[in-house]
Amino acid sequence: MAAQPDTILRTSRTARLSRVFFAAVVVFGGAIWARSYWVIDSIERLSVTGGPPFRVRGWIVCADSGDLYLQFWTYVGPSCPSRESGLVWEVYREGDGHPIFGRGYRISPDWKLMPNSLEWLGIQLWRWDQQGGPVRARIPFWLLTTLSGVPLLCTAARSLRARRRERTNRCHGCAYDLTANASGVCPECGGPAPAPAPSAPPPA
Repeated sequence: MAAQPDTILRTSRTARLSRVFFAAVVVFGGAIWARSYWVIDSIERLSVTGGPPFRVRGWIVCADSGDLYLQFWTYVGPSCPSRESGLVWEVYREGDGHPIFGRGYRISPDWKLMPNSLEWLGIQLWRWDQQGGPVRARIPFWLLTTLSGVPLLCTAARSLRARRRERTNRCHGCAYDLTANASGVCPECGGPAPAPAPSAPPPA
């Protein structure tokens, strides 16, 4: 029975850490969203194996003008890229544009819009007009920020529900009334139950 209050404490601590984590994700995503209207942040990962022929794999994530752009590619060729494998973060001025994506994500006729794009959500997917060519995607930041805020709202709602049940002396798991229950265990679901608050001494 002595470990049951510790279980409740760990659960409460996990809920607080979850709220802090998801709040940090929302704040960070919102900051990158706002920053994308002034500068272009680009993160690129390149992996080169073998050779020759060389097998090159890579991806780019780029934040520009309120949208997140991605590109993935894999190819095998006789030449090796001049840059070594690894992760690179680069920042470009708004007026210059990205060296690969350009400015405003202009798409040449060589890129074909894929039929499974969710354009009603602002998501667009393209593939290079070649067999096994690279894939590009555009995802609006407002959608990413909204989706990342859903877990935060869920954890906050669970926390409010737990506090309300604690105030009314109910089980955190099933809301069973634990009034006068001193066993430390919920008789309904078997979960840990907080010890009842000590009663105030009668007035002298």
